[in-house]
Amino acid sequence: MSRTAISLAAATLAAVLSVTGCTAGFSFGSKSVKKADVEAKLTTEIANQTNTQPTVTCPSDLKGEQGTSMDCSALINGNVYPVRVSVSGVRGSTVDYSFRMDSTPAGGNTGPSASPTPRPTTTPSEEPSSTPSPEPSDEPTDEPTTSGGKVARVNVELAIMNKVKDQSGQTVIVDCPRDLAAKVGTTMTCDWSSLDRRGKVEVEVTTIDPDGKVNFTFRNVS
Repeated sequence: MSRTAISLAAATLAAVLSVTGCTAGFSFGSKSVKKADVEAKLTTEIANQTNTQPTVTCPSDLKGEQGTSMDCSALINGNVYPVRVSVSGVRGSTVDYSFRMDSTPAGGNTGPSASPTPRPTTTPSEEPSSTPSPEPSDEPTDEPTTSGGKVARVNVELAIMNKVKDQSGQTVIVDCPRDLAAKVGTTMTCDWSSLDRRGKVEVEVTTIDPDGKVNFTFRNVS
């Protein structure tokens, strides 16, 4: 697992969690993990790490392809927390995946009336937003290359999300269109969204270390 995907925080639960590596077999005749199986696995893992009884809801089966991601939600103590599930590898008939739970509930829900949703609404707001756009990162973000000289899409997404979280304390969801080619000068535009805003960031590969780590920067372009 990439080092950028090894931690998550749930401050409102008074606990510090870690992204949990999960495994699941393909459903018979297809390369996907059944929706119910993903929900059950996440429910168990989150319950064990938070000492709560969450209700996890996912929108569909999880496709068994490396780099695939899906947004689920966890209802905990009346609050809905977005959960990003990402496939980190496929070994035969086994899918390895990890999850990251946001540190704040979607929509700021605080009461028992909250209900699970697949992901928070990300329509643009005409009012002044409290969520800033992702700040440009001139400090290189490094990721190990994958087979074929590429950085897995999910690793790029997680690196940007973690960098924004570290710099601003804000939680954003990042969606990139493909893996990032490990070649200096390569660029790619990814979408980002928060509870009240959305936009795009441009990712650019700056250097590649001798040990194969890819350094890239990103900047907000809309």
